[in-house]
Amino acid sequence: MKAICIVLAKTKKDSASIYLFGNGGSDALASHMACDLSKRAGLRAFSLTANSALVTAIANDLSYSDIFVKQLEIYLDKKDVVIAISASGNSPNIIKAAIFAKKVGCKVIALTGFMTGGTLAKIANIALVVESNNYGVVEDTHLVVNHILTETLSKVKTKDK
Repeated sequence: MKAICIVLAKTKKDSASIYLFGNGGSDALASHMACDLSKRAGLRAFSLTANSALVTAIANDLSYSDIFVKQLEIYLDKKDVVIAISASGNSPNIIKAAIFAKKVGCKVIALTGFMTGGTLAKIANIALVVESNNYGVVEDTHLVVNHILTETLSKVKTKDK
């Protein structure tokens, strides 16, 4: 958790962006985190499923496995941070986007579960793995992590403030 706070505090101080994404319940958490990190902690945080027209256009015209990576190709700068959320750590569209972000030179933070964190935990610079095979436990733990991060980062001052 401390390593994640350090990376996100630097992101805040650098006025860089954070891109969050997941599927299903992990997508709901990505949106929740983007809201909390922006509103309460003052970070530039964006959920990649917020623009449903863009997501569905990419899914329809290309493939569902491209819904996150194609957005990162448009938005991502190497000073930005990606938070990839997947309970299993094995969702193909999440892995594809995480690999791309690493190639760009971005820090990749993974919130995963299912004991090992799957492939995503191996790709990420920092992986927080919930050692449970229960979706509810993994998702609830990730939500608690969000609130701890938000509270901690709300105390980080930027140069102007």
